[in-house]
Amino acid sequence: MYDLRAIANYFIERGLNENVEISPMKLQKLMFFAYGLYLVSKDQPLFSDRFEVWPYGPVISQLYHTLKGYGNQSINRPISGLDLKTLETITPKIDTEDKELNDFLIAFWNKYKGYGAIQLSNATHAVGTPWKLAFDNNESIINDDRMREYFKDWVK
Repeated sequence: MYDLRAIANYFIERGLNENVEISPMKLQKLMFFAYGLYLVSKDQPLFSDRFEVWPYGPVISQLYHTLKGYGNQSINRPISGLDLKTLETITPKIDTEDKELNDFLIAFWNKYKGYGAIQLSNATHAVGTPWKLAFDNNESIINDDRMREYFKDWVK
């Protein structure tokens, strides 16, 4: 599993480098789809954080609270935080030598970067999605079994 912030920073930095706007909502939805597809294609979670079932879609609360100051504006810098071991500010990044992760993220980014936040959000709300099923059942977390079941047909 990878650091949630490193995966988020990958999308933020790609967006900044390619002039693709990444709002907090778009980032949440990219993370949702990347998590589901990675879970099915690699048979392991992409990161340890789980998606909560919020009224307007799947949300990783840590990511939400980190980025809520942007509102619906584009994120203009990577996420940084305090390293509790060294007490230094760090900006988590993925290991560029992890070919499997890099190949997955590049392919994912190239396929989904062009979708807007609303398009991605609408896709998470469709009938049968993990969020919709969890929401309809008054669940608070979207579990991996539900993610696997939904995304298994996406990976062929």
